[in-house]
Amino acid sequence: MKIIFVEMSCSLKKGFKEDHDSYIISEPLALEYLSAIAEKQGHTTLVLQQANKSFATMLLEINTFAPEILCCSCWSANFNQTIEMLNEIKKINPRIITIIGGIHVTTDPNAIAHKCVDIAVKGEGEATFAELLDRIENHKPLERCKGIFHKVGNQIFEEENRERIMNIDSISFPDRKHTNFSQYAVHALNYPPSNKQRSALVFGSRGCKYNCEFCTNRVSWSNKVTYRTPDNIIDEIRILKIKYNVNHIQFADECLTSNKEWLYELCDKIHFHSLQTPITIFGRVNEVDNEMLIYLKKAGVVAISYGVESLDSNILKTMRKGINLNHIRKAFETTINNGILSSCLLMVGYANEEMEVLDAINRELPTIPFTRFTLSFTYPFLGTRLRKRVDEENLWLAEKYKNPSYATIECQVLKTKHYTDLNKFAKDLYYRIYSSENYQETVKKILKINPILKESFIYFFSILEKEFNLELQKHIE
Repeated sequence: MKIIFVEMSCSLKKGFKEDHDSYIISEPLALEYLSAIAEKQGHTTLVLQQANKSFATMLLEINTFAPEILCCSCWSANFNQTIEMLNEIKKINPRIITIIGGIHVTTDPNAIAHKCVDIAVKGEGEATFAELLDRIENHKPLERCKGIFHKVGNQIFEEENRERIMNIDSISFPDRKHTNFSQYAVHALNYPPSNKQRSALVFGSRGCKYNCEFCTNRVSWSNKVTYRTPDNIIDEIRILKIKYNVNHIQFADECLTSNKEWLYELCDKIHFHSLQTPITIFGRVNEVDNEMLIYLKKAGVVAISYGVESLDSNILKTMRKGINLNHIRKAFETTINNGILSSCLLMVGYANEEMEVLDAINRELPTIPFTRFTLSFTYPFLGTRLRKRVDEENLWLAEKYKNPSYATIECQVLKTKHYTDLNKFAKDLYYRIYSSENYQETVKKILKINPILKESFIYFFSILEKEFNLELQKHIE
C-alpha cells in the first residue's frame, strides 16, 4: 500500500517570543517512527511536513503521491488545520483511509467524531499501528485492535487501551530518508548557531515520573518511564553523524536527568566511541549537580533548557513542580560554571495567578545566571489536572479560548487575580533583563569558560536587537 504521513503546521503569533522562523518547526519524529514500521512491512511511504508550505501546496503534494492511507500526527495547536486538510482530501478521494494520532487524539475522544476521520490511535502508537496496517491490508475487522477508536457506519467504537512497549529498543529507527535537518534548529541561542545547524531529534526515554498540574505527559505515558539501552542510542547517533551529516542533536526526553546510572553510562559510551556532537537537552533543576554536568559536557552537551515555570514558591506548589528557588539558583550557577548554555523557561497567565507571581519574576529573575529565558502564556491542555480545574471553576477569559488553536497563540486565555497587561509585562522584562549588567556579566563569564560560544551569542543578539531595539553586542566585546 502507499501510505503518506502528514504533519500540518500550527499558527503561531510570535508576539514577544524570539523572531526565529524555526521556532515552531521540529522534526516529525512520531511520523518517522511509523513510516519505518510501514516500510518494514513492505509498504511505500512518504513523510510530509507542512512547515512553511501553503495549504494548497500540501494538498497538491498529497494528491500527487496518491496514497491509499493518510496518517496525521495531531497536537492541540495543529488539530483544526489537520481536520481542514482531511476534509479537503476526502472530497477529492472519499475512499482514502484516514488515521490520526498524537497527544490531542489521546486526550480528546471526540477527535474521531469528524466525518473525515476513519480511525484514531490513542497513546503509544507503534505496536498499534503495526497491527492496524496488517488488519487493513488483509481486510480483517478492526474490533479488538487495542489502542484505537474506529467507526462502523455512523457508530464510533473505542477499543481497550494497549499496553506500553517495555522494550523500546525493539522499535525501528525513524525513517529519515527525506528529512531536511537544516530546518530543525532548536532555538536561537545554541551551538552551532541556529543558522548553521543540521539538527536531529532523539528520544532516549519515554514518560515522566513527575505530576505537574499543567502537563499532558501522564496522559500519554502514565508515570512509567521506559528507557532505550545506551548502545541502541549510540547506534542511532552514529547513523545521524555518518549518514546524514548531522552536527547537532536535541534529546527531547522529559526525564533525561532522572536516572543517573543510565545517563552516566550513555555519556561514557558517547565519549568512548568518539561520537561527541553538540547536544541540547531538557533538565530538571532539582536533579542536576556538578558531577552530572561534568558527565554531560564530556558527552557533548552544550545547552540545557530548564522548565522552571515560575519563581513564586506558592504557585510552584500549585503546579506540583517539586522544585524551589534554591534548586533553581544552584542549577543555573552550576551550569554556567561548567560553560554550558542554559535556558530558563517561565510561564505567566496561570489560573488565578496573583500579582505576587509577577513580583517574584521581577525580583528574582535578574539574579539568576541564565543565558536565555522565555516567557510563555499558560494554556490548559485537555487531559490535564489544570484543564479540569479551569473548566470546573470557569477560569477561561472567554469561551473562544477553548478552541485548541489558541494553544500556541501568545495571549492570555485564563483569569488571573491581577489586571496586568502581560504582553507589555513580557516585552518590558525582555528589554530590562537582556540589557542589564547582571546578564552582561553572565555572558562574559560563560565566554571566558567556553569561548567557542561567541559566534552563537553574536547570532542570538542579532535576533534580539531586531525584536527589542537593544544594543547587545557590547556584552561580547
